[in-house]
Amino acid sequence: MLPFLVWGLDRLVGQEHNLARMRAHCTPYWIGACSIFLSCTAQGDPIAPLAFTIQVQSPKVIQGADNPITAFLYNFAPVGSPATIAQVTAAVGFGTPASLGGYLGPVNATGGASFLTLPFPLNTVNFTPGNYPFQVTTVNKSTGGSSTQTGQFDVLAHAKPALFVQGQIIPLTTPATISFVAPAFAEAGPTGTEAAGGAYDPTMLGDPPPSVPTAKLDLDAITSFGSPYITATLAPFVDLPSDNNPAEGLPFQINFLVPSLGDCNTTFLLYYSDEQDLPGADLPGAELAAFNVNIDVTGTTAYWTITTDTVPEPKFAALIALAIIALVHFSRKSLRTWDVVRKCIQAHTDE
Repeated sequence: MLPFLVWGLDRLVGQEHNLARMRAHCTPYWIGACSIFLSCTAQGDPIAPLAFTIQVQSPKVIQGADNPITAFLYNFAPVGSPATIAQVTAAVGFGTPASLGGYLGPVNATGGASFLTLPFPLNTVNFTPGNYPFQVTTVNKSTGGSSTQTGQFDVLAHAKPALFVQGQIIPLTTPATISFVAPAFAEAGPTGTEAAGGAYDPTMLGDPPPSVPTAKLDLDAITSFGSPYITATLAPFVDLPSDNNPAEGLPFQINFLVPSLGDCNTTFLLYYSDEQDLPGADLPGAELAAFNVNIDVTGTTAYWTITTDTVPEPKFAALIALAIIALVHFSRKSLRTWDVVRKCIQAHTDE
């Protein structure tokens, strides 16, 4: 039905090439397409011969992103006609919207063949995550007529990781400790001697604040230090939903195989970021979270303790960051570079 209406309007006003130009702007991010066609063609339009469309840079951004709103103003008066003075204002928010500024000046008559671009800067650093309406109003100063178009966009919180352990959600960015007991078993180790081993299956989650829309989680790199007898199958991933739903989480396994009874500790460092296809996303690997796994093996029983928010001291964290950079940038070019970094980390661990 809409394509037929558009075709009819094209024919009605004899501006098919100009309306086609305006239709070309109507991407999914453009607002009020139907009102554009009507404001271009209806004889009683309050701002005629002016018409306009609006665009928000992205319908969804992460807190802190720039998300400018742009108005595109047309003058459908025949070429050579006097310019029309227009006043255009933009505002965002509920209740009494906050002004984003305005424009007061001429719009040249081009028969709709070109448009005046009016950007309204908008930064979301002080926006609480949620949905925000905005509006742009154009006034034809010659006639006093006005027209308003509206739209909306979402602001998301930054992604944060959590673990689902023993039926509990444990955010990795706040201190928490959970302990439990699990069986240990005997098996032949790499040297052929009997060793004690076991495993536990936690789940990685994107952890949103309560009732707050949150960006998806990317795990860009993972490394560890401490006992070599504790390992994890967790690997980098992208776009994990941030909804605290274990059914949509990423299961992985923590394994241990110790040569003798007693304590062992390993800390896992997770370099993470937001989903990368949204404005405002943290750079890959920009954020660091950590959890420590302590296992005390006594005979056929393993006493597990998982502690979160165990980011190491700045000096060591810097070494780990250097390791990640080396791994990403040099591993394919210089194994010797990576080996030097690895030895530096090991030397610090042995201190």
